[in-house]
Amino acid sequence: MPGGAWGIFVCLWLATLTAFRRDAAHELLLEGLVFLMAAASFRRAEALRAWRIALGLSLVAGLGLLQLILGQTISPTTTGLNVMRWLALAAWCLAVQREVTHARARFLELAVHGAGAFAALSLLMWWTSAGRIYWWWPTPQLEVLGPWVNRNHFAVWCELLLAPAIWLASERRQFWWAVAALAAGGAASGSRAGLALIALESVVLLLLLGWRRPAWTKSVMALAAFLIAVTVLGGDQLRRKLGDPEPLLYREQIWQSSVALWRAQPWWGHGLGAFAVAYPAKASFDTGELVDHAHSDWLEWGVEGGVVLVAILLSGYLYALRLTRLSPWLLGVPVAGLHALVDYPFARFPLFLWVVTLLTLAGTELARFKVKRRSSQINVSAQNPHKIGPCSPHRSPSKI
Repeated sequence: MPGGAWGIFVCLWLATLTAFRRDAAHELLLEGLVFLMAAASFRRAEALRAWRIALGLSLVAGLGLLQLILGQTISPTTTGLNVMRWLALAAWCLAVQREVTHARARFLELAVHGAGAFAALSLLMWWTSAGRIYWWWPTPQLEVLGPWVNRNHFAVWCELLLAPAIWLASERRQFWWAVAALAAGGAASGSRAGLALIALESVVLLLLLGWRRPAWTKSVMALAAFLIAVTVLGGDQLRRKLGDPEPLLYREQIWQSSVALWRAQPWWGHGLGAFAVAYPAKASFDTGELVDHAHSDWLEWGVEGGVVLVAILLSGYLYALRLTRLSPWLLGVPVAGLHALVDYPFARFPLFLWVVTLLTLAGTELARFKVKRRSSQINVSAQNPHKIGPCSPHRSPSKI
C-alpha cells in the first residue's frame, strides 16, 4: 500500500486501541490527527468520488454552527465540540478516498486480518484480565472485551468487520480465522441486539453470495460456528439477560423522556451534543446516576438536532443500503444503524471512524462502477451507431 494508505490504517487502529479513553482531550487529539491526515492527502490530485458522504457529514457540522449562531443550543461548548467532531469525520472521508482508493482491496484485507487479531486479543483479555484493559487500566467491569468498556459497542464493531471478513473468506480460506475470531467476539459480548443482528447479517450475506456451492457452504459453516460460539462463550450471560423480567429496565423511561425532549424542540433540537444537559428537564426517574445518552442514537439525534438532523442521517442510511447492493461487504454499516435504535454506538468516535471508512471505500467503488458502465455503453454505441441505446446520439452520455 502507498504511504498515505498506511497512515490512514495506523490512525484508524490507534483510535480503536485507545477506545477506552472517553475524555474530550483525547478525542480532540484524535480529531487533530485526522485533520493533519486530511491536509496531507491534498497533495494527491484525486477526484472526489465519495463526495455525498463528505457533504452529509459537513451538513451536520453546518447544522451545529447554525445552532450556535442562532442561539438554538443550551450548551454552546458541547455543541462546538460536536461541530469539530463532524468536521473531522468529513475530513476523514476526504483523506480515505484520496489515500486508499487505489489500494482499497489490500486495505480491506489488512483491516480484516487486523480485526481478527484484535478480536482474539479481546477474547484473551476477557478471560484473563479481571476487568483491566490491557491487563493494566482498571474498570468498573469484572470483564472487558478489548478497549471497549461497553460490551454493546464491541458487538457493533464486530458487526462492522464481520461482513467484509465473510465476504473475503467466501473466496479465500485464509480469512476464515478472522471470521471465527469476530464471531466468537460477538458471541462473548452477550449483547442481545448484537447477537440477533450478527445472525441476521450472516444469513443476508449468505443470500447475497448467491447459490454458488463453495460460497454457500462456507457461509453456512460461518453461521454454524457463530451459533456454537454463542452457546459456549455467551450462553450464561445471554440466558441471564433473556431471563430478566424487565429487559428494558430504565431504557423505556429514558426513551419516553427523550421523546418528550424531541417534542419540545422538534425541528432544530436542543443543540448537538446537548442531550446530557437537556435530559434532566424531562427526566421521569432518578437513580442518582448521570444519564448522558438516550440508549438510542436515533432518538438522541432527534433531541439534539431535531427533524433536520434525523433527515440528514436517514438519507445517509438509505445511501448505505444502496451501496450495499454493489458492495455486500458493507452490510455491517446498515446493521450497525439498526443496532443504533437501541444503543448509542455512534457516540464513540472510533466506531464512527470505522463506519465512515467503510462507507467511503464503498462509495468510491460505486463511482468507479458508474464510470466503467458509462465507458462500456459508449463503446457499444460506437460499435452500433444506428442502434438507439443508453449512449446513442439521442441521449447524451453525460446524463447517464
